[in-house]
Amino acid sequence: MENFFYNDNFYSDLSELAQRFEDDDELKDFSDDEIFEIELSSEEPIIVLSAEWIANRVEDERLGDDGDDGDQIEKLIDVLNKHVDFEKVNSLIPKMFYTTGEIAFVTIKELRQSI
Repeated sequence: MENFFYNDNFYSDLSELAQRFEDDDELKDFSDDEIFEIELSSEEPIIVLSAEWIANRVEDERLGDDGDDGDQIEKLIDVLNKHVDFEKVNSLIPKMFYTTGEIAFVTIKELRQSI
């Protein structure tokens, strides 16, 4: 098991989680069949940029509430799409691990074996 969250803390593998329990001397307190719930994760960019995403932020932050700025937003989107290589920019954006909402189960026996 790699790259998961347990109690809102990120672990790159089971041995790292087992070490956390060992450091707190907790593994001895559990039976082998005790089960822990972990949250699976996936590596994703911290943000995915697009002309539309940027235009929405500009519209929210910089333009008035009168609704007459749609033409300006369309021009902004056209300029960004014409001059920014979003595929290249997005490929360079740093990635981090985020929970996927999927749950997995790990036994104490598996943790002990990973040490």
